Amino acid sequence: MNHPSWLPPTINLNGNCSEKQKELYSIFVQDFVDPPRPSFRNLPIYYDNRKVDGSSYEEGFWHVVTRTDPSTGERKTIPGEKIRKEAEILKKNDVAITDGVTSPSTRGR
Repeated sequence: MNHPSWLPPTINLNGNCSEKQKELYSIFVQDFVDPPRPSFRNLPIYYDNRKVDGSSYEEGFWHVVTRTDPSTGERKTIPGEKIRKEAEILKKNDVAITDGVTSPSTRGR
């Protein structure tokens, strides 16, 4: 599958589930938690930092990496390729990565 050059490489989700969750979480932290924090149209992007039911990861992380299967109602991991694309699309389209000062994004233009 061909991807725009500004997208990062596809994430391979084959292998140990626990290790893949750690890998995905490190990307989530890099893109949404650590400074500079993202913003959209000069408004900060927040994520749900609650840890529910003894989870090691925040609800915002689970929101990004899983989707509800309409046929079963279960939360299932979505492809890593889609996860990374969503973060990069935010960065490219009217999203400024800031350190508390928001500005229109010029990344990728």
